[in-house]
Parts: sequence; structure tokens; C-alpha cells
Amino acid sequence: MEPPTNHILLGPLKDVISAGDCVAFLGAGVSMPDYPDWRDLVAKLAKVCGVQEPPKPQASLKELAEQARRTDEGAYWDVLHYEFQNRKCPETAYRYHMLARIPFKAYLTTNFDPLILDILKLHRNIAFCEYPWLPTERLCESPGVVFYLHGRMRPSKAPANHPEIILTESDFKEAYDGASKLPHLLNAALTEHDVCFLGCGLQDDTMANIFATCEKIRAKAHGGSGQSIPRWFALVEEGWLAPHKFEDTGIDVLRYPRMDHTYVGLTTLLEHLAGAELPRPIRPENRKSTFESVSEVQPQ
Repeated sequence: MEPPTNHILLGPLKDVISAGDCVAFLGAGVSMPDYPDWRDLVAKLAKVCGVQEPPKPQASLKELAEQARRTDEGAYWDVLHYEFQNRKCPETAYRYHMLARIPFKAYLTTNFDPLILDILKLHRNIAFCEYPWLPTERLCESPGVVFYLHGRMRPSKAPANHPEIILTESDFKEAYDGASKLPHLLNAALTEHDVCFLGCGLQDDTMANIFATCEKIRAKAHGGSGQSIPRWFALVEEGWLAPHKFEDTGIDVLRYPRMDHTYVGLTTLLEHLAGAELPRPIRPENRKSTFESVSEVQPQ
């Protein structure tokens, strides 16, 4: 199969994955168009919850999500349960099947949706951890564990069962500035393992700070030891604009052709990494999703 890109980093990426110590870091783009990205999700939350104006000019998405929850918390959770319910025929199922056939050591995701668990369970036994329970030691388990870094949505809509997810300004402060295990897990993943970012915008200030810190720790820990420094790769579409100070993160950027706004180019690249000789798997009709459908009525 012809490589979908002739980028100079494709060979090194394949070598790192083959070595068996590469962790996949999945962003919203991997699940598009079945599930929304962060910007579209927050825009809908603001609209449905009745946020008339941003809390301040140039408000961040985290601040806008915070205002939506404060304005109408019931509508806030209704939108989230609707947007992240099970999809009967997800368009990105094939993309996840290709991802499952690539020998990643573990999977970190900031997504709330069930697709990665649904698909990986068709390939092998798989365990998962979710925020706030994110034990660092499970990074080395085999087969790879799925870590829901920002939590996951669950079927129950009862207020007492609302999941712990990271979406608003206060959520991020508690998760990244408090005593949670999330920063420790990210530090361990980024300083002790090779990492491949897929479908990630990599533009969040919180993540930029973590990258910068981990780059210093990584260089100090491995610089004088004679060991090779773990490598970080980001798979992005051609035309992607790097955020401010991105060059300080230490991430190698591999660009692939942009085909449309739903990351079809990423699917083609994953197909290449998985191997062209592999058959396209079909999901059994009687296999239930990890999460049941919770709503068929879209919040207005």
C-alpha cells in the first residue's frame, strides 16, 4: 500500500510504534463527525442553556462552558447526554478498527464518547480508567488500557449520577491545579513513553503548560543517561496552524493530506499504519455498545 504521505517523519513514527512503547493520545478529531469537537459542543451548550453574552470579551471555551452550566445546569447535562449517546452506525467505526490494529501500548483520550471502548472490545479484552481514578501504574499493563483523562459520559441522567467530566473553567482548575492524579499520569506518559497525538488541536493553554514542563523533565531525565529520549509525534492535516509557543513543546509534527473536515485523511494514514493486507472488520449486529442510547430527542 502506498503511504498516504511522504513526510520525513513517517518512517521514524512507524519505528517507534513497532518498538512497542508508544502511547496513543486521542482528541476529538478521531470521533468526528459522529461526535462534536470541543468548539461545536460548547457553542451548542451556550445556545441551549440560554447564554446571551460571553462572560467577558474573548472568553475561552472553558469560561463559556462554565457560564452555560451556571445559567441552566439541567439543560447543560441534557445536551451532554444527547450529544454523547451511542451511535447505531458510527461513521468512524472503520477508523477505530484501524487504530485497534496498530500496536499502541495504551490509549489516552480527552473524549467523552464510547467509540474507542466499543471497537477495542471487538479485538481483545480491554480495561479502562476514567477521571478522577487514573492510576499511573496501569500505563504498563498489557493489553493496553484506555484512560478517559477528562471523564466519560454514562447512560444514567439522574442528577446523582452525573459523571465527573472536565469541560468548564472550574473543572480544569480542579483537575490540573488540585491534587488529582491527572497531571501525574500525563507526566508519566509524556516523560517515560513515546506518544502519538491523533485528532488533537493541541491549542489548549493547560496542555501547552504540561508539554513545556514535561519537555524539561524528559530532557533532564534522559539527557545524561545514555538512553534515547522518548519521542512525541502529532498527526495533523496539511494547513494546520501551530499554536503560540508550540515549538517549545518538543512535539514532531507529521502532516498528511487534508481530504475534508471529517479527518478522512487521518483514516487513510491509520489504514497505512495498520497494514493494507488486513480485512475490514464488521461489527456483530447483536453486540451492544459500551453505553446504551439514552435519548432520541435533541435538546432545543
